[in-house]
Amino acid sequence: MPETFPRFEILPHLFLSKFPDTIPTDITHVLNMCTQPHPLDASREYLHIPLDDIDNIGPHISAIVMYIEHALRDNGAVLVHCALGLNRSAAAIISYLCHRNGTTAKQALEFVKEKKADVQPSALFLRQIDRYFCREGKSEDPLVGFHQRLQQRKLQALADSGDSYKEAEERAQDLIKLNRDRLQPPNPLMDLRTSTAPESSVNLFGATLYKPGILYPVTRD
Repeated sequence: MPETFPRFEILPHLFLSKFPDTIPTDITHVLNMCTQPHPLDASREYLHIPLDDIDNIGPHISAIVMYIEHALRDNGAVLVHCALGLNRSAAAIISYLCHRNGTTAKQALEFVKEKKADVQPSALFLRQIDRYFCREGKSEDPLVGFHQRLQQRKLQALADSGDSYKEAEERAQDLIKLNRDRLQPPNPLMDLRTSTAPESSVNLFGATLYKPGILYPVTRD
């Protein structure tokens, strides 16, 4: 029977695709990197990580790696997808390959391109992945550089407003702390206590795993 959408096998039983209209029956696990969730069904397990193209994938890498690893270890078939199958889903698979093979994100990308030539994970995601696995070189993470330059401009603006440099620096540090707190992933224990998700799901750092009674532990440096 012909498939209703193209899927690309990156590793045995690990597939990459765009958002599927219909999920093939042989797929046991779905990793959805879109903001749009799937209608749930009881025939397979879903991990939903609602990620935008400009978000930080770093806090989700542990969940991505463990989900794929557990599924393949249990002889499952995993479909990883985003909207177009080019950026977010490719970054998720690259994260798993970096964990599995000990490679850099660039090396993992080259491997993925051999299976699906049109993938285009953003440089932002690639640097965040390398940073997570401590494989980054001297290149600057775009988000880190952006926030550093932003704080310098805030510091200069505060000083120009008539504050002493010390007062301006203290106020700027308060702004830095506020921004840092906003960027921190939520406490997973707090998520579990306050989650309004269905009883068959748990929420981890904004990612929702749909399967009764299963909680994959997620760690963060």
